[in-house]
Amino acid sequence: MAAEPWIAIVDDDRSVLKALMRLLRNRGFEAKGYTSPAEFLAALPNGLPLCLILDFQMPGMTGLELSQYLTRSGIDIPTIIISAKADLSTRTL
Repeated sequence: MAAEPWIAIVDDDRSVLKALMRLLRNRGFEAKGYTSPAEFLAALPNGLPLCLILDFQMPGMTGLELSQYLTRSGIDIPTIIISAKADLSTRTL
């Protein structure tokens, strides 16, 4: 039996993580949350998400760095990177 498609959210702000998970679940999506890129990477052997939502700025490894790491590793997941900052330089990545 195939696993249901799911969306992964990686955000170190637990309130944002919880809100995004609730929003997606209310819209009928299966959502799994991770508080760090390391936590998400540790869960990869359990399967890939349909989509990945990443916080741009996290301690240790940023969302952009995680996305680049996945690409270099041959893991292709459609990714949305979000940010609480209104910095124009992050909008064109």
